[in-house]
Amino acid sequence: FDLGVGDPSGTTRVGLGVATDGRPGLTLYDQRGTLRAVLSLAADGRAGLSFLDETGAVIWQAPAATPERR
Repeated sequence: FDLGVGDPSGTTRVGLGVATDGRPGLTLYDQRGTLRAVLSLAADGRAGLSFLDETGAVIWQAPAATPERR
């Protein structure tokens, strides 16, 4: 990410950035600094939202992943 915002202990909690191909994204981290949510736009403008568990595994996402979108 290009911009990170941390809590008082210095752990990054929010990230905001633009990938090298121009796709913007917002990331949210828990109190341990583990990625827990991602909001992004694909190159074609489709929005995506993912929630991750404490191990980093995706537990929910929209749009739902399909073989051609992975």
